[in-house]
Amino acid sequence: MTVPRVAASVIVMRDSDSGPEVLLVQRNPEQKFMGGAWVFPGGAFHESEDADHAATAVRELEEEAGIALPEDAELVPFSRWITPEGELVSIRFDTWFYAARAPEGAEARPDGGECVDARWITPAGALEAHAKAEHAGVKVI
Repeated sequence: MTVPRVAASVIVMRDSDSGPEVLLVQRNPEQKFMGGAWVFPGGAFHESEDADHAATAVRELEEEAGIALPEDAELVPFSRWITPEGELVSIRFDTWFYAARAPEGAEARPDGGECVDARWITPAGALEAHAKAEHAGVKVI
């Protein structure tokens, strides 16, 4: 059995003329775990973070998308997902998700290593893009 690594992600939101949008980053297709997938910015916990899941989420947002949340930003606990066990599962995560408002004028800049692209999209638009990719025979995670 693979023990899940502790991780955290941020669902960054902003208002737009089309309605609320979330920030998604595209993982580098060469990554072992979920390569090419569009995901919320996030990553694994570092021992130096003193079991502070929110600090992990904030750090990962800045590393992967170049967005720094202000010191007083409110991070709202949203969900916790644990990758299910399975015979073919070699990487598992125990991920805490937080929701936060994007700083005014925030523009995402993918790091070019872990993440190769970024986009602001409505949740409905993200689901539609996912469905189109599946129907086109594109591998979707």
